[in-house]
Amino acid sequence: MSLRSRLRALTDDRCRVALLLGLASVPVTVALNWRYAPEPASATPVALACLLAGALAVRGATSGRRAGEVAAVAGSPPVLALNAWRAATEWAGYGPLATRVGTPFAAVVAFGAALFTVAVLLVVLVVVGRACGRVGAWCGERVVGV
Repeated sequence: MSLRSRLRALTDDRCRVALLLGLASVPVTVALNWRYAPEPASATPVALACLLAGALAVRGATSGRRAGEVAAVAGSPPVLALNAWRAATEWAGYGPLATRVGTPFAAVVAFGAALFTVAVLLVVLVVVGRACGRVGAWCGERVVGV
């Protein structure tokens, strides 16, 4: 599936509930990470939104896998931003790198590390969103009896 079709799915009417659930998880994710500040940013609210989107997709016209993916992409910005920020600050402040190659090059490396973190983490969140959406759809089918 191409990136264009994935982005088109975010505005699809069939995935509107999943999109809203993903967006609703953003303030909860921010509050959870602000209050407790775990070392890796917690994506638990996003995973719960994907489960619920998958369960509600049973009644809709989309698959649970797709609903989980949309909810994961919509709810991922705080997790991506926090982990990218942490990666950039750790690499920029890494003493041996800054002394060996200089501060400007260390800043470039830190920016690259942040971009790499965003790319890898987005792929992981989409895969987890698909899995949670599928599990949510399975649970929804058992409860609804479809």
